[in-house]
Amino acid sequence: MAVKYSQLTLAENFSECQDLLVSDTPTFFSLLEEHIDLSEFIPVDFYCAFHLSLGRKREYPLKVFLSALILQKIFSIPTDSLLIILLTPCRELRDFCGLTLQR
Repeated sequence: MAVKYSQLTLAENFSECQDLLVSDTPTFFSLLEEHIDLSEFIPVDFYCAFHLSLGRKREYPLKVFLSALILQKIFSIPTDSLLIILLTPCRELRDFCGLTLQR
């Protein structure tokens, strides 16, 4: 008997991701961490420019900034200050970004 394969569409994948984000947010972020390696998206030239000694001292690595940007886009957060306010009480979001609370 022949096996029928069905091709997944981008719309189906996007819909499943949206459902998972709403119903089980920690699982959604663990899947993002598991399947997306942000270091693969960072060109070496950009990474070096980010860590130049001529600029400001960097408290957090580049990966933290990219993770926060992804969160900002996923949740449609309009400003950086609002993102910071949301990151403060939510441990799962901070863990996804690689941030720690500083007291």
